[in-house]
Amino acid sequence: MNLGKEEMIALDAAFKKIIDVVVLGNMKIIKPALTELHEAREEVEKAVKAGQKITLQKNQDQLKEFIELDDKFHEEFEALEKAVEADNKKVVKDQTHKLLDACVVCHERFRK
Repeated sequence: MNLGKEEMIALDAAFKKIIDVVVLGNMKIIKPALTELHEAREEVEKAVKAGQKITLQKNQDQLKEFIELDDKFHEEFEALEKAVEADNKKVVKDQTHKLLDACVVCHERFRK
């Protein structure tokens, strides 16, 4: 199991739905994608606890920083989820922007 890849696939699907939410304003369409993302994250956490290692495409020596960025990303994602639950379109839009920026930063640093 490629720990990062499975979570990234779920994250990609979630972001496609999030963009639809931002553009169409329909908060309900995101819930299944969020569930899939949480399930993928849980699988990664279980695998790490079982001793599997996270392999980065580059800068493996900065794994600690990667984990810190990932944890912060998921905290911000929780804020997005709360905004979805509250039907707060402005916060959803703002959080989406913040999260996409975080994706770019992480990919520039850890992905080939």
